[in-house]
Amino acid sequence: MKKIYLSILSAIISMGAFAQMQLENPGFETWDNVSSDTREPQQWSSIKTGGGNATTPAVFVVDRSTAVRPGTSGTYSAVVETKNWNIVILNVDVNGILTNGRVEAPTTTPSDGYNRTKPDDEEFKTSFADYPDTLIAWVNYEPAGSDNGRVQCIVHNISGTGLTAGTMGSLPENGGSQGNNAPQTIAKAEMDLTANTGGWTRLAIPFSYSNSNVPEYILLTATSSVVAGGGSPGSKLYVDDLGLIYNITPVLVSSTVDVSLALGAPLDVDFSTGGTPLAATDFVAELSDENGSFASPVVIGTETGTMLSSGTIGCTVPAGTVAGTGYKVRVTNISEYYASVEVPLTVTNLTVGIAAVANDNIRVFGLNGNVTIDLTNSIAENASYELISLNGQRVATGALVAGNINTLPNVNTGIYAVRIIHAEGIFTSKVLVN
Repeated sequence: MKKIYLSILSAIISMGAFAQMQLENPGFETWDNVSSDTREPQQWSSIKTGGGNATTPAVFVVDRSTAVRPGTSGTYSAVVETKNWNIVILNVDVNGILTNGRVEAPTTTPSDGYNRTKPDDEEFKTSFADYPDTLIAWVNYEPAGSDNGRVQCIVHNISGTGLTAGTMGSLPENGGSQGNNAPQTIAKAEMDLTANTGGWTRLAIPFSYSNSNVPEYILLTATSSVVAGGGSPGSKLYVDDLGLIYNITPVLVSSTVDVSLALGAPLDVDFSTGGTPLAATDFVAELSDENGSFASPVVIGTETGTMLSSGTIGCTVPAGTVAGTGYKVRVTNISEYYASVEVPLTVTNLTVGIAAVANDNIRVFGLNGNVTIDLTNSIAENASYELISLNGQRVATGALVAGNINTLPNVNTGIYAVRIIHAEGIFTSKVLVN
């Protein structure tokens, strides 16, 4: 397990592939000491480089395989296998295990073993500062007998140096040797494999967050046998193309916008994600069709060249968008490691009924922080109004007195749409308040 220190150039290239923090060597394409009996994937380790009684057996429990998942661009995967190891006169079942931390065996009792992040050793730590939502792992599990495999991952911090029992990030989190390290865990993703997968399977394992502490490291373990020292020799777990997925969650300033045939509706879309971009990137807001389908999305706004994990996209719902309650908005990014969350949007049309009341003599104007609606010469009866801001929010609503001048006081400076609904139709107008 050799850590590779990226040059500035290779880091930039990496950023092009990963728009946010990912595990190192996630496809297991690069290996150390390939031709020797000490080979391990770079940035990963097993009992061959473990601590304490985690000695190097004569057999591999992690090895390079050319069996890869369908659709990959890679050449290799890692195969984790439980094997029987003969030590003089003893036969010991050694669980197949793979980790980006260090395997520790402080005693000869298998249940005392654990994996940990070792903050003082670059070989056995993966620094990390993001908040992933899902762990992706391609696996092919071939158990022997009734064996079970497991893939688990924690995002964690440390207490103090993180080197003593109860202060570190470890898997399992609790034990007689490592102490209780659960307080250091910020988020955890875990899935047991209880049967033969029948070939390659894509796992999407959600992270469950236990607190909002700041991450410092990430630790992952894959094993062909869950029970330490109790696995079945011959159980194999193939692992390929790990990935961390970060949701992009939009928040609409208003869930309803009003659109006319000639006038689009401005709409601010706030967004946030747990994965901070490692290079400047674009976040694009998209609108679905009236049935919520993104088969042919409409781009309504773009935040260009940002390295921030949150922001506001100034958008415009296009003029002529048909009214409906089934629209959705999402924010996308070119990286496959971002996942878009969809939120609902209602579109209404200001133009309904305008032709029927074109000569209803309604006057609307703004002055000194007020909006005045003059109905003195209008035939409008049973009228009500809606005052709508440029971002689509209804600022005020209420009833109007027929045949009178109606004043809406204390309106903030800006441009508004005024919609007046009455017995014979709908009147709309734009008004400037200064």
